[in-house]
Amino acid sequence: MNAISVRRLDPDLHAWLREQASAHGVSMEEEVRRVLRAAREAAEADAQAERKARLEALFARSIKPPPGTPCSTDVIRRMRDER
Repeated sequence: MNAISVRRLDPDLHAWLREQASAHGVSMEEEVRRVLRAAREAAEADAQAERKARLEALFARSIKPPPGTPCSTDVIRRMRDER
């Protein structure tokens, strides 16, 4: 089992954790687990949003052929046949 010890925890933060744990009806240890899970989920959501934004920016810069342009497969076949 993994364990963590946090030294020099701000007394105000300790009191807040105790109040939150009491309000949620759980131990302080469980409340800390919940806070850490929420922080991890928020970080993962931020990372996913950043990846999505980068992909959308990349796709926005892509070249879109005008209507009626032959598909790339047809162009490649035509070039192959011209050899």
